[in-house]
Amino acid sequence: MVVKIKTKVYLLFASLMIIGVLNFSLMTEMEKISEQDYRLVLHTHIVIRHGEELLGQIRDAETGQRGYLLTGDEKYLEPFFSGVEKSENDLRTLTDLTRGNQNQQQRLLRIMKLINEKIMELNTTIELYKAGEIDKSIQLVSSDYGKNIMDRIRIEMSDFQVEEESLLKARRKTYSNRQEAIHYIFMLESVLFFSSLIIILWYVNKSMLRPLSKLTKSAREYQFNKDFNPVQISTEDEIGELASAFNLMAERVIQSRDALVDDNQKTQTKLDDALHDATTDTLTGLKNRRYMLEQAKLHISACQRYKHDLSIIMFDIDHFKRINDNYGHASGDEVLRILGRYVRDNIRSSDLGVRYGGEEFVILLPYTSLESAVLMAEDLRKTVEAMVFSVLEQHSMTISLGVAKLNRDDIALDALIMRADKALYESKHNGRNRVTVSNH
Repeated sequence: MVVKIKTKVYLLFASLMIIGVLNFSLMTEMEKISEQDYRLVLHTHIVIRHGEELLGQIRDAETGQRGYLLTGDEKYLEPFFSGVEKSENDLRTLTDLTRGNQNQQQRLLRIMKLINEKIMELNTTIELYKAGEIDKSIQLVSSDYGKNIMDRIRIEMSDFQVEEESLLKARRKTYSNRQEAIHYIFMLESVLFFSSLIIILWYVNKSMLRPLSKLTKSAREYQFNKDFNPVQISTEDEIGELASAFNLMAERVIQSRDALVDDNQKTQTKLDDALHDATTDTLTGLKNRRYMLEQAKLHISACQRYKHDLSIIMFDIDHFKRINDNYGHASGDEVLRILGRYVRDNIRSSDLGVRYGGEEFVILLPYTSLESAVLMAEDLRKTVEAMVFSVLEQHSMTISLGVAKLNRDDIALDALIMRADKALYESKHNGRNRVTVSNH
């Protein structure tokens, strides 16, 4: 009888589901019980902590009272009032936390009564002192009345804490025993689970994995740089059908592989050419204005984030119209090509040379201070001035330059371009063949 893969998978899934649900249900129930034990331990810790804080607040109130009676300085009343208020809060908290413990509830009632008596005694001494009856106030402090109350509070609080410590010890032991039981149950479940899993895997390996392994190995070995070896599987289920289909598919793929690779290479070449044409000025080989505007967003964002400098050089050719008029537009284009090639070959890899339009050029300089940009601009000006152009009948030409740097409040390239363009205009206005720095 041929058992289809669908049936095999359903059986496997159902078996694993039953085992998993049983394990999960048991472990979840044990975890819930363990969590309850842990919450009891944590609850007891909180009760003990509030008990310690309560006694401390009464001591603070008593210390504030003594400081006031000794010095008359009312700043000592701050810890007194703070201790009284916080002790009341701690008493309410302890009452809420121990509602299920009648012994502790009764003990808290006694403690509350004693604390009220103690606070009343402290208040009385303070009021007598404020009324000018200092002797009566000191006499009351010197009596054993307040001390006796405080001693009784300590005794009651000690008994309260002892009972909570006893509860904590018992709850810790219960929690520890529960964790140990969970550990052993988990180990037993693991043995049962893996035993069941081994049996299931043995069957799956025999009926499914071995045939699939052959098919996978053949598919893995079948790469463009390797010969195809048909997979041999004789099973009558879907894996056998898949092997036959795979062999036929591989033969057809081999026939069309080379054509597909060639088409892909041609397509990629066209994409690269299209991207290059879209971002590059065809005359000078420099990047165009559109590409600069896109890249400038990234450079400005990085500059503002990491606090580094960003400068710009804008320049154009002096009297370029005369060159076109006297030597022709072809010579003018050749001058632009030569100038563009020089910029492209002499800037850093991190810089961006751009033909901004007509005879105007821009050099974007990340990680460059204004001072360094001025030096680069001056070097460029001198180099161009020293050039001799054969297309200009061995004559030279000059350029005018404007330099600016990115300010902290600049969020786009427009403001930077505007400052550099204004500096370039000043260079033109002041006689050309010079570098002008934007002061803003």
